[in-house]
Amino acid sequence: MKALIISSMIVLGGVSLLINCSDVDFKPLPSQACVNFNSQDGSNCTVEAGGLNDFTYSADTCKTDILFVVDNSGSMSTEQQRMAQSFPNFLGSIDDMDYQIAVTTTDTINDNGRLLPFGNGSKFIDKGTSNSVSLFENNIRRSETIACDNGDSAACASNDERGIFAANLAIMQARTRGNLNTFFRSEAHLAVIFLSDEDVRGNGGRDGKFLLTELDKPDSLVSNVTSHLGTHKTLSAHPIVVTSNSCQTVQLAQIPNRTTFASNDISGLTYLEFLTDSSLRASGTLTNATAGNICASNYTSELNGIATGIEIASRSTPLACNPRNLQVVYNGSILNQSNYSISATNVLSLVNINNCGQLDINYQCGL
Repeated sequence: MKALIISSMIVLGGVSLLINCSDVDFKPLPSQACVNFNSQDGSNCTVEAGGLNDFTYSADTCKTDILFVVDNSGSMSTEQQRMAQSFPNFLGSIDDMDYQIAVTTTDTINDNGRLLPFGNGSKFIDKGTSNSVSLFENNIRRSETIACDNGDSAACASNDERGIFAANLAIMQARTRGNLNTFFRSEAHLAVIFLSDEDVRGNGGRDGKFLLTELDKPDSLVSNVTSHLGTHKTLSAHPIVVTSNSCQTVQLAQIPNRTTFASNDISGLTYLEFLTDSSLRASGTLTNATAGNICASNYTSELNGIATGIEIASRSTPLACNPRNLQVVYNGSILNQSNYSISATNVLSLVNINNCGQLDINYQCGL
């Protein structure tokens, strides 16, 4: 009986071995980057017979969504007025772009990162909006700030200024608030302009009292753009903040009981990490960052520099890898390598091309 059992086991094992060794048509699986790519509008990724992932992507280089995050706490009415006065020149600088502009505030208690409606009822204005200058002025100049600066303490917004947190909330809740594919367009570059006379949470958490949460930090904004708006979405960040000792002195003079503030408390160091922390560009999402001086007598120069940064960033796109067999087509013409560059973080940027147009990219990545 034992011999029979052993013999049967050998036979069964042999059958099993034959089955396991039979020919099977294995197909290469797409990489996670390929899977993510296919979930986005205007994107396609397929797996070639040799296992290479083939990426195809199209974009309009002129589409840009611009989010202003304005500090609406007390002492900011002058800066809001300067922004409103410089806005017409800013529009002139981006006139060749297909732009949309929205506004939220650093007050995450009352406004919670919501896009604040303009006087015409819309959450954003664009190139075709009538009276866009006056609409922007009436939205960026916050009534609560003006009332607070005039002595109405009951009208004051929260003085816990959390601009990065507010931008994160706007992005993370874009779908539930009806702002995804309306203001936040999948194929458009996103530029965030911060205007604040203090650092995040007043002093960037440097006093140990008002500590920064993850959503108060620049790296969270970069990662949330990718996870909520798409892996080939690009971001540029443009803080207009305290950038010098002389500006600190001016701003400190506006703060009651200012002796409780250390000299570097209000310097916009957390916002400036968008410029100074090179690791934020590793993913290829953050493609440009410029800073402005909030103490400038007007913001024309600041906004002109930001406009230039936005135009450069809007003509850049992250690639999923160091590409093979790359083909770049712009307005129907194949570009040679003198017309584009690829950074160490695999961001493709157009070079010496200043007109708007359709960008079509095809390339391959190994598994």
